[in-house]
This record gives sequence, structure tokens and C-alpha cells, in this order.
Amino acid sequence: MWGGNVSAELDKTFREEFPQLMQDLCYSTIDYSLDRPFEEVQEEYHQTVNCIFDDALYQGSKKVADTIQKELSGKKTQLQKPPQNNECRSLASQVRQQQEARGLRTQCVPSKNSPQSSSEFQTVKDAYSSCRVGETVLVEWCGYQKYLWGKIRDDASFSQEFGDQISTPREWNVLFAQQKNIYEHEMEKARRGLLDTILFYQKYEQAYRTHAWLRAIYTKLQENKELLQDLRSVFDLYPEKFINAASP
Repeated sequence: MWGGNVSAELDKTFREEFPQLMQDLCYSTIDYSLDRPFEEVQEEYHQTVNCIFDDALYQGSKKVADTIQKELSGKKTQLQKPPQNNECRSLASQVRQQQEARGLRTQCVPSKNSPQSSSEFQTVKDAYSSCRVGETVLVEWCGYQKYLWGKIRDDASFSQEFGDQISTPREWNVLFAQQKNIYEHEMEKARRGLLDTILFYQKYEQAYRTHAWLRAIYTKLQENKELLQDLRSVFDLYPEKFINAASP
């Protein structure tokens, strides 16, 4: 095996235990074996994270809408929900359960003085809150980031993927350096994309909750307006019907 000064061979035991380390350290659900091809792991990671967000957008919006319906005693409101992606159905909760089975303990906790009836307590405890969803995808990112870190430094997996394309030490170093740049670029691109999507989800969640409850308040006010209009029509009826009736 060629290995110039741009490559390094990771300890054999460390390589073998790497997937389990990702489960123990990050609680990630994806198999991050360094022997898996980069394109395969890349596709699985992005598909998993995208599906978590898709499912959380639908399930979180549905939960808010159902709460509004209950508060309005079943009266329908004009609340729209994101379309449900059947390929991602229930994935957010499934991934979360697998992470917790690996030892994850949520850091999404309300402040000490927050009563259980407060909106802060209820929102943080919600499985589809921005804190919980962000925590779930960051756990997956933890494993993916370290997988890329390993691929940058591991010439054993590089040899498995590209060894048959190399005939000289120079070609080894050039191709290894190119792949290193690809992994580093993917790491930064995936990090930025994940943080941007978490921020979007947080803003969407807050905006949808606010919009939903404003719609509920508006619906309630409309009901009161109709009752007041009915009451006013009754009061208006009597002066017309009994005008001057008590006059001598």
C-alpha cells in the first residue's frame, strides 16, 4: 500500500470499533463504518436528516392544529398543514427512539422556575419542538461529521475505494488530497445546511403556533360578535314593538 505524507493509516482496532464508537459517543443511528463508500453514507445521512425535518414539519403542525380544533370544540378553522411525505412517515419519532435506546438524554429542559402549565414547559417537552428536532438531527450530524473526519485520515478505506485506479505513489498522493478536499467541503457544506435548516424550522414553528392561535382567537371573537349581534337585534326589537306602550 502506498501512503505518502498526505495520508495516514488509522489504528486497526480503532477502525473496527469506529461504528460502535459513533453510537456510544454520538448516539447516531446510521452505520458509520469507514469501509462504507462516501457517496453511500452521504446519501443516507442527507435523506435521513431531510426526512426528519419533513416529518417533524407535518407532525408538529398537525399537533398544533389538532389542539386548536379541540379548543374550538371541533369547529373548523382555515389552518393549512405542510403535505405529508409518505416516505418519511413517523421517521422523526423512530429515529429519536433509536437514539434514546443508545443512551441519549435530552438537554431540552425548561427553566427551573417554569411551571408545568406554562407555554415554555409545554413547548420544550413537545417532541416536535425546534429544540427536540434540532437535537435529533444534531445527533445524526455528530456521527456524520466524525465519519468524514475519519475518511480524511484513513488510507485503508481510501485504498479499498480507489486503489485500482492508482499505479504510482504520486497518483496516490494527488487523488488522496483531492478526496480530502471533497470530504472537507462536504463537512462545511453539511454543517451550514443543517444550521440553516434548524433556524428555518425554529422560525416556522414559532410562526405557525402564533398564526394558529391567532386564528383560534379570531374564530372565538367571530362567535362572540355573532352572539352580540343577535342580542342587539333582540334589544332593538322591543322599542319598535312597544314604543309608547306605557304612555297614559
